[in-house]
Amino acid sequence: MGVSATTHNKPVKPTGVTKRRSTLRRGSLRLRRTRSQNRQFHYTTPDGVTQVVKSNGTGPELLNDYTLTPSEFLHEPYPSTFPPGGVWPPRKASDILCALGTDYMDCVGSTCYTSRICTDYACTHTLSAWKAATSDWEQHFELRHTGSDRGIGVFTKRSFRRGDILGWYAGEIKPLDSIIGTHGGYLMEIELGDLTPRADAPSVYIDAKKKGNWTRFINHSCEADCVFRIMRVGGVRVMVVEAVRDVRGGEELSVDYGREYYGVETRLRCACGARGCVERKRVRGKGKGGSEVVGRWWGGMVCGFGIE
Repeated sequence: MGVSATTHNKPVKPTGVTKRRSTLRRGSLRLRRTRSQNRQFHYTTPDGVTQVVKSNGTGPELLNDYTLTPSEFLHEPYPSTFPPGGVWPPRKASDILCALGTDYMDCVGSTCYTSRICTDYACTHTLSAWKAATSDWEQHFELRHTGSDRGIGVFTKRSFRRGDILGWYAGEIKPLDSIIGTHGGYLMEIELGDLTPRADAPSVYIDAKKKGNWTRFINHSCEADCVFRIMRVGGVRVMVVEAVRDVRGGEELSVDYGREYYGVETRLRCACGARGCVERKRVRGKGKGGSEVVGRWWGGMVCGFGIE
């Protein structure tokens, strides 16, 4: 698969630290270690061993937040769907993913893992509260190796009902120019501004390849139990994961990546195994234009290409 893993062992007490030279208070070193560990993803192997998600010696950073680099937007035009006088280039997520207009105006509120939403357009819910509400994701989900060439997947620790919001897609906010020519397995597009008067609204991409949360590991299925849906939290637009059917505890979550990834004419092969899988409609062993298929894609991972 091109994916390597490191067994997670108990940290060894560092040497060379004395009371005289150290400025750390009792317990602070342990806290620092814990925070560092929490920036990594861990998964369970089929034989029950906990390991760190790694690819080519490094792993994705656990980030339950939006982040952006203002300089990447310096030469981007001010979005035509924004009102005049906005902050540009954007300095934070709310500067560019501001929820404007009447589209995607259901608010997730301040709680997660339920179907309750806020329909007050003037609500005061905040992204910081939403991040806090979704930081306990490991109480509800776990990462496991599927035991197949679909790699690591997300499994539930409890049941959920249809309509429940399970989380959101976090990562680095990128303009189109910064992602051209890069691997797009972890990109999620979000349109900007007031979308009411036009269909060709500008957009940005949420890139979870290097930084993101647990939702980056959700595998594809042609008969998915979840969808990605644009909503908002207060005044910030977000991409949430919503259950489209009841999900039992212990089930693997899945979304449909769409026919641009897995279609009858795409080069990528679907490995979901569902009864309605697109592979049943494809000419065996051939991709678009009759060319040979180059790999399989699962959760953004291509077999043999070393992508986590």
